[in-house]
Parts: sequence; C-alpha cells; structure tokens
Amino acid sequence: MAFASGAFAAARPAEDQLRFKRLLPEAGLPAAEVFAILHDRRGFMWFGTADGLVRYDGYEFRVFRHRPENPNSLAHNIVRDIKEDAANNLWLATEGGLDLWDPRTERFTHFQYDPHNPASLSGNKVQVLVPEKDGTLWVGTMGDGLNHFDPRSGKFERFLVRAGKEDSLVHRSINTMMYFEFCCFVSRRDAGKIDRHFSAGIMQRHKEESRRDD
Repeated sequence: MAFASGAFAAARPAEDQLRFKRLLPEAGLPAAEVFAILHDRRGFMWFGTADGLVRYDGYEFRVFRHRPENPNSLAHNIVRDIKEDAANNLWLATEGGLDLWDPRTERFTHFQYDPHNPASLSGNKVQVLVPEKDGTLWVGTMGDGLNHFDPRSGKFERFLVRAGKEDSLVHRSINTMMYFEFCCFVSRRDAGKIDRHFSAGIMQRHKEESRRDD
C-alpha cells in the first residue's frame, strides 16, 4: 500500500512535492490486501484489511483482530469498509456482520443476522456502508441484499430481490453505494443495472446507460 507523504497536512502539497511512501507487511501492516481507508477527525489513518482493522498514527500500526475468547473484539478479521459517525465512532463492514467501535471504551459492538429476528441484519457478509445525515446507515451485503439501519432503535429494514417485482433489488450482492439528496444508489457491477432507493420507501429499477462518443 502507498500513500502521499503530504496526506496528513491540512493543505494539499503542490504536484511536484508529492512523495509516496509504501506501507508494507514488513513494517507492521498485517496484510497486503487493503479494502478500505479512513482518515478520522482525530488524525488517525484507519485501514480495513484481510487480517484485521488497523490504526496508523504516522509512525506505528495498531492492529485490532477477532479474538474468540473476547466477545468485545472485532467480529471478523476481514474488514471491507469503514465509516465515522458524528460521535467519532467507527462503523465497520466485516464478514462477520456490522461492527461499531467506540473510541472511548475501545470495544466492538456487533450487529449480526438472527434467523429469529426479521429486524436484524439480513446477512453477516457486509460489503459497503453509506451513512445518512440523520444518523441512519445503509448496509450493503454480499448475497443478502440491502439494509437500512437505525442505531437508535437497533432495527434493520431489509430490501431483497423479489422475483417478478419491478420495485425490488436487481441483485442480492451490493458492492457500490452512494447517498445523494434523499436517494441511495446501489449497484452490482456484473448485474449491469443501478437501483435507486428513495427514503420514502419506493424502489425503482434503472438500467445503467453507457454513453459513447460517436
């Protein structure tokens, strides 16, 4: 993994001043596969990797991993997305569910699929997260559709593929999302289509148009 040496500066350096530094497993990074990067409000860099959540202060790495004997540890070592909320908590998309990391206690809270609870997460392999301004969170999974999560109630609303329904998701797996003006756009690259979900609760299917110059 490489980053510009001016990344921690408030002002962007001139193009001819950019220098790249490699952060390799030999230096303490637990895995060469990095899925997500976040620069938090306290100045730390966070990396979601194939072998844990990593915090970097510019000098040293601190690695958070799943530990079976500790229920407050990371749910799963594969971390695919990281988002920070208004309270400086970190929301993590892991292959063991949705995790919340509290910087004050340094404990992880898990939100996972429960077959007996229809208001739980639809599946534990979480791929991508998109926060809304009201504090709620869109949660895209690998194979189990889309969820809208309200941390205040702890409940998930599920949006799944329904055969023959034009207002359902195009694909069960979601790898990209973007929230814009009360709409959440979700896509799966190999499906060739984009779903636009309105906060009002209507799902519309839109074909992805490819524009080419003549």
